[in-house]
Amino acid sequence: PLKLALGRATLAPRSELSLHQTSGIELVAIASGNLSLVLPQGSAWLNPLVHSAVTAHEFEDVPAGQGVTVASGATVAYRNDGSSPLVALIVTVEPAA
Repeated sequence: PLKLALGRATLAPRSELSLHQTSGIELVAIASGNLSLVLPQGSAWLNPLVHSAVTAHEFEDVPAGQGVTVASGATVAYRNDGSSPLVALIVTVEPAA
């Protein structure tokens, strides 16, 4: 069985969802603003239409209308380095306890 969670996060300018290790897959869709993805460990994949992978120690900007999938076990933070709010929809899929 799997545990599925869906949330919406609004990040004020110059704020972040702090560095954390994923316990499952995280899917993040950017509704507005520009996400700065910080990935010190693990892997992530940008919008499937882009076919671009991000590996550890990389930073990536993800604009509105795009998304990112972060692998289970990765260490990641989501930042808003912009001057306007960032709105993201976040889905997590992990094993049920």
